[in-house]
Amino acid sequence: MQYGIDIGGTKMELGIFDNNQNLLSSQRIRTPTDDYSKFLQAVIFLVEQADQNTLGESTVGIGLPCVIDSNNFAVSSNIQCINGKNVHADIRDKLKRCVGFGNDSETFAVAESVYGAGKDHSKVLSVIIGTGVNSTLCVQGKLFTSRNKIAGEWGHVLLSALHQQRYGLPLLECGCGSLGCVEPYVSGKGLEWLYTHMGGDNISAQTLVTKMRHGDHLAVKTFNCYLDLLAHSLAQLVIYYDPDVIVVGGGISNISEIYMYLPDLMSDYLFKGVLLPKIVGTKFSNHSALLGAAIIGAEASELVTQLD
Repeated sequence: MQYGIDIGGTKMELGIFDNNQNLLSSQRIRTPTDDYSKFLQAVIFLVEQADQNTLGESTVGIGLPCVIDSNNFAVSSNIQCINGKNVHADIRDKLKRCVGFGNDSETFAVAESVYGAGKDHSKVLSVIIGTGVNSTLCVQGKLFTSRNKIAGEWGHVLLSALHQQRYGLPLLECGCGSLGCVEPYVSGKGLEWLYTHMGGDNISAQTLVTKMRHGDHLAVKTFNCYLDLLAHSLAQLVIYYDPDVIVVGGGISNISEIYMYLPDLMSDYLFKGVLLPKIVGTKFSNHSALLGAAIIGAEASELVTQLD
């Protein structure tokens, strides 16, 4: 058995997998965001419940929505209580077992590049577009890592002056503390904000898409603006990484128009003659990150066993 835990700003979920990557069962609870001790207790609760269900202890892998800095502290997370904390060490100490860690993008990327939509490609860029945005590159099934562990954090690239002027966009403050990062515009929340910026009411992204599909003028205008911003951002990733395929996850990945219109829009921001990568949705849908976390946990445990 293998446990994978996907932790987000709203919920945390544990999935129990067999050794053939089949999801056997899962449990989801609310993520405590304001109290660090309650956050740790919630993680321990999920693992203990899984141990009771499997009548034993299994490997654990966890995906966290944060960057781990050079001092092993979590930073730039939408779970405020973990910022500035050594989450990895604290969870390991509480569980008293080997735990593998990755950020939410890495866990998603491992599952989709090794077993999922990107498995037949050598260079797979996995992009998450949900509450926040992030990406991870896998080459031959292995995660690309960087010195500061910030490779792929495209949400914190600055909004282009072209698009700020084209749509009259104000500079929004990002969760990382900087001004003008692209994340507040191209995330799921960004799509909702754009609608209010265009003069609409506060509605969910899902409602906006429904209105757009029914031809509502303001919703269509907002969605076209959103696609333009997103296309520019993804085109920059193509320039940086030149991947064979882009696998899209997160809530926005469920919008079919993304795959219909992005390729042509991205071409406008690339050199002539550049072959676009395929842009596809996930194979494992809602449990890609769970499976990737379980894989990372199993690999971490195997590495420790080899060292012993």
